[in-house]
Amino acid sequence: MLRTTSLLRRLGRRQASFNAALAAMDAIETSERLRVAALVGGLRSWAKAQGIVYDDDELQKLSRPASPNPHRARERRGEDNLGRSYEAFVRDVLRGSLPSAEDFSHVLRSGSELLRSEPVVKELNVRESLTIVGDLHGSLGDLNAVMALHGKPSTKHRIIFNGDFVDRGPDGVEVLACVLALKLAFPRHVHINRGNHEDAALSRAYDFEAELVAKYGAATTLLDDADDAFCAMPLGCVVNHGVSRTMVLHGHLPRSLPSLEELKRAPRVRSVVAESEEDVEVVRDILWSDPWDQSDVVDNFKRNAGCLIPDTALGEWLQREKFVRLVRSHETEATGAAVTPVPNGERWTVFSCSHYPNRQGLDPCGNQSVHRVRAP
Repeated sequence: MLRTTSLLRRLGRRQASFNAALAAMDAIETSERLRVAALVGGLRSWAKAQGIVYDDDELQKLSRPASPNPHRARERRGEDNLGRSYEAFVRDVLRGSLPSAEDFSHVLRSGSELLRSEPVVKELNVRESLTIVGDLHGSLGDLNAVMALHGKPSTKHRIIFNGDFVDRGPDGVEVLACVLALKLAFPRHVHINRGNHEDAALSRAYDFEAELVAKYGAATTLLDDADDAFCAMPLGCVVNHGVSRTMVLHGHLPRSLPSLEELKRAPRVRSVVAESEEDVEVVRDILWSDPWDQSDVVDNFKRNAGCLIPDTALGEWLQREKFVRLVRSHETEATGAAVTPVPNGERWTVFSCSHYPNRQGLDPCGNQSVHRVRAP
């Protein structure tokens, strides 16, 4: 028995070391892509200020993924789905139909217009159940699983999609199209938060631009429509649920630990990577930050963007602003979701992509890749 326990401990330490190594590799890749995206953005701004004419397509090649087709995109052709309802469009895409360029552009533009009409941080009064979906990263299968398990939105069931719909997986187009079309079909019951990958610079530095080119051709202008939709997405939701109050953000709180009213005044920006204005820092922190087990708020050296927030600081914020929990995504969890006690409340993490790159995937026996909240 002692030998078995010792062996399990050693295996646990090795697994932890392996996971730490993979996390470090992921952080290095992210840092390099951020540097390239920032460099391209800086070159573009400098050229514009100097009145220099340049080839933007050639400049963008600097920030594209090295692989000409990282998605192994399937040759699929979609029908003109928007001759029917948005709900029918979602059903067809979930079954594997690639939206036509015209349909996808329509969903992007209509979704952008609707999202821009909403507050940056919106308040929801939820009486029945609420499903919170974490990072999907182009995994249409996981979105299908969420919809099959929890059903479509309704007056008795709301859904919050908590960001990171594109990059890393092969079906970013389909996932983004479905999430936006669900919002258009059920505007009062579906809510969308922006993730750090919904960014005009990052979508070029990572995979989404290459996916669009692979599926719609090199001349496609769909990325511009997607950039508008990314910029329009709200940053968070306040869920008033019975006697409890929950904040839902993609990453974490900003380093200044602002009040809720200050969060509601955060700007909408196209890219938190390519822009450096002071008020962009709040948005960058919301999208990129993580918790950690030390006592000080510091820059997020793991990602080279955002900050690291100790649970003690989160607990003080929860008490001051009268919240009981923070629900976030942005980090993988072995079973898809985790609840961590913090002073004066809880911190939940929800990650819904089951085959995230550089990870072994979620535990198929204990996958809880969404969180469902019910009225008390």
